[in-house]
Amino acid sequence: RVGTVMLSGYVPVTRRRRGPASKDQYGNPVPGQWENVALPPAVFAPATSTEPISAGAMPVTVPAALYWRNITIDVTAEDHLIVDGIEYRVEGRPSPYPKGIVVQIRANEDKVSE
Repeated sequence: RVGTVMLSGYVPVTRRRRGPASKDQYGNPVPGQWENVALPPAVFAPATSTEPISAGAMPVTVPAALYWRNITIDVTAEDHLIVDGIEYRVEGRPSPYPKGIVVQIRANEDKVSE
């Protein structure tokens, strides 16, 4: 998939983060609702996907990286990021590099073997 923004080198990014947790009527923790926030566009750097070789339904792993230059981004390892309609999980802590910040991301796509 190639969106028109992706052709310019930058992609729109949406951060998904859980809101505060609460408790149910029995005192058990209930995760907070997902909250979406648009982030500044980033440079998207895809990597080679990996496919499992064992039989059965297994996910295809799709790693990538997002680069932001000269700005600070509020992203944590618990966040999910949506890029071009695909939801990725943040892998580890965002890392500074000399010109900005880089965030490693990974998506899993279900694969059914034939």
